Amino acid sequence: MTGFSFSRLFLSRLFWKFFASILLAQLAATLAVGGAIWWKNRQNTETKIELIDTSPRASDAIESASATLQHGGEAALKQLLANMKHHRVYAVNRAQQELLGRAVSLSMLEQVRDQLQRGPESAAVKEIMLDGERYLLFLPQPDPSHVNPLRDFDHMMPRDFDQHPSGPRSEFKPREREYKEDLLNTPPLHVKGEGDKRVDDRRGPRPPKNLLLAPWILISAAVTMSLLFAAVLAWMFTRPLMALQQAFTAAAQGNLQARFDQRQHWIDDELNQLGQNFDQMTAQLRAMMQQQTKLMHDVSHELRSPLARMQAAIGLIHQQPERTLTYIDRIERESTRMDHLIGELLTLARLEAGAIQSATETIHISEVMETLLDDMRFEAEQQAQSLVYSLRDDFRLSAQLDLLVRAIENIVRNAIKYSPSGSQIEIQVNFNQETQCGWIHISDQGPGVPEADLESIFQAFYRSQQAHHTATGHGLGLAIARQIIHHLQGSIKAINRPQGGLSISIRLPAQLLPDL
Repeated sequence: MTGFSFSRLFLSRLFWKFFASILLAQLAATLAVGGAIWWKNRQNTETKIELIDTSPRASDAIESASATLQHGGEAALKQLLANMKHHRVYAVNRAQQELLGRAVSLSMLEQVRDQLQRGPESAAVKEIMLDGERYLLFLPQPDPSHVNPLRDFDHMMPRDFDQHPSGPRSEFKPREREYKEDLLNTPPLHVKGEGDKRVDDRRGPRPPKNLLLAPWILISAAVTMSLLFAAVLAWMFTRPLMALQQAFTAAAQGNLQARFDQRQHWIDDELNQLGQNFDQMTAQLRAMMQQQTKLMHDVSHELRSPLARMQAAIGLIHQQPERTLTYIDRIERESTRMDHLIGELLTLARLEAGAIQSATETIHISEVMETLLDDMRFEAEQQAQSLVYSLRDDFRLSAQLDLLVRAIENIVRNAIKYSPSGSQIEIQVNFNQETQCGWIHISDQGPGVPEADLESIFQAFYRSQQAHHTATGHGLGLAIARQIIHHLQGSIKAINRPQGGLSISIRLPAQLLPDL
């Protein structure tokens, strides 16, 4: 087949159908996976916004609120919470209501309970029991824009905290000073300078300026790879199909020499197996057409010879009228021979087409062989030959009697034809218990057949080179015998005997008969 054309490939509608289908499947999968990842990241982002603050400053603020609640009660705690501008502590009572009426989400309360379950070492959440009421103290994550926590601390303590009836908390003063000093010694959260890229370690490095381009670069790369991948897959699917299309087109135009592109066979898949099956089909069609051509040639040759002799006899009748009866007998023999040839050709054609219709019956092989050999002995005696018959096992089979008799008769007659005078033709019948099949072996003492021609002798009009000039007949007997045996679900084969001659074996499905 001619070389593959890439321009033809890209003009193919099948290629673009495969390309679009694969690309859409990739885009759908990408959108599904990307959407799932985006939704997951969004959920994670929302969860992070609701996380409570667990930093040391949050612990200090919660400690201050806890001390205020325990020593000043709920009113003092409300005043403290109201004075906080940043790091605002939340206080939730048993009814899940925040003391200042601020909204608290269920997910935030779940995280608070998770912190409480971690044990007393977790200082991010406090649970205070006071006057039969339970208070949960915690601090949500602060807004990153708040950068002046020192100002928040100035408003954390109520102005009248030292004048509380329970007395001033002297131990709170050093803690307040330490907290203020810690805040004063803390580096600012904002960038130190426009050209200085160093920032506070707690907030992480500044993202690069081209960070916004990264998603578009990734998207462009993904789209490019998807296009390439879809094109490669579409090419892999379309190329063998188009090669098959070219081969089928050539076969439809009568060119059975076209072969599937062998370069495709490095990929062993169903499409290439289909191409190999196409090659086998075209090879078989070529062989059948060659056999048909040869058969027509042989038939023409076989019919031409008797017709030529008949025409010669008619011419001699005109030249020698006194010998008319002699030449009429010659014409009659040639016409009988033509009739026999045409009859065998029709029989062979019907067998090959499976058009033989005859009744199936149960046959005892011993009875068939005895009747058939009585007739064959007469022909053998005409050639000074003898038939040696051996029945080792008797069996029965279901077959068409007339077809079976004709097949065996053709083989025996072929053995008589090619055996010399004074020779023996051996016929042996036995049964194989393992395969449940009956065997009929017919052996002669003729010249045999070359090993390369053992299969060819069952073809129509075949004659070996050794007997081409001496044999009579048309070469259809063994071809008809093989078709009959195959029609009876059996098999036939020929081998050369070591001592000389040819042996033909017939295998037929059968049942062994018990000894009487």
